[in-house]
Amino acid sequence: MRVSEQGFCLFLAENLETRGMGSDAAMLIQTALSRVFTLAAALISLAIVWSAPAAADPEGRLTRIHWVESCKAIRDDLLKRKANGLVDLDANGNFQWYEVMAYQHCGRVRRLLTAARDAGIADQIEFWDGTETVSDLILRELPPGKEVDLPILRIVFPENVFFDTASFQPRPEVWPVLQVIADSINKEPDHIALFVAGHSDFRGARDYNEALSRRRARTGLASIKVLGVDRGETYTVAFGEDLPINASLSVADIGVNRRLEFLIAPVAEVAIQYIRKQKPILPCIGNEDREIGYCPDLERPTVTEIPIEKIDTAGSVEGRETVYTENPGTVVDDDQGEKVVVQDAQGKKQVVVLEVERHKVIIYGADDY
Repeated sequence: MRVSEQGFCLFLAENLETRGMGSDAAMLIQTALSRVFTLAAALISLAIVWSAPAAADPEGRLTRIHWVESCKAIRDDLLKRKANGLVDLDANGNFQWYEVMAYQHCGRVRRLLTAARDAGIADQIEFWDGTETVSDLILRELPPGKEVDLPILRIVFPENVFFDTASFQPRPEVWPVLQVIADSINKEPDHIALFVAGHSDFRGARDYNEALSRRRARTGLASIKVLGVDRGETYTVAFGEDLPINASLSVADIGVNRRLEFLIAPVAEVAIQYIRKQKPILPCIGNEDREIGYCPDLERPTVTEIPIEKIDTAGSVEGRETVYTENPGTVVDDDQGEKVVVQDAQGKKQVVVLEVERHKVIIYGADDY
């Protein structure tokens, strides 16, 4: 039998009073119990909100990280497993590279969280992490028959508008975000893989939005290059309009869909496998019950491919002091590669040459995982 807070407190107060306790004392106990109930209810509500899956990862395969105090536990467990012969070692008795990826990942997450906090933008960024299981059939660097879980980090900005409508030049206020990403990547091992994902809102033709999101991803990567990234493999991903972070059809709400997201993994194959599992969340579906009401009865084509580009930007920034006349975000193809004009938050323009290697990734069907 369920008893309400007020009913229970009155019941207890009446019983205490009938047992000889004064009415004033009984009412004090009633008031105290009422406050306890209120606090308990608040804590339960907070726990529900804290543990509820956010729209940033609707399939629930990644977990949001709020803070990482220390990576010592992961290191201690790794050393313990080594002492017990439970890890793979090389001929020199050192850990095989894949054995230390979880420890490196912990350091990566902690470094990014700290950098975001120090830059005063911790409230703008969400960090989500998880693992992808890969085998030697996908990753040739693994021993024959070996299968391992490797970490992946997804960095999301759920309330930031990265681009103006139809633009692929990052807005000035998002440059601190790009600086945090760039600074962190430069502290990574050389084998790190960074994926910059471009997105658009739903307005405009589908092909146009895919091309626009590709340009946004390229310009975002070029901007990070301007900020000093000089290591790792870099890729762009064009999702177009198919993965909105807000499924509303209101123009006031959809600005956050004009965005960049970032995936960081120890090797590219891990991120590509994660990307292959992304199911388009079209504006006619919605991520939450409150959003479904916005959605009209629309039919959209089935998405089967996601364009991915491997981009080499090593040493490609032109350092001479030239005043470039092209508009920021302009893309020019020539014999040297694809040039992207980047204008930073201070208005300085630079040209980044992108050597683009184009690929397409087939999305897994519902029965494939």
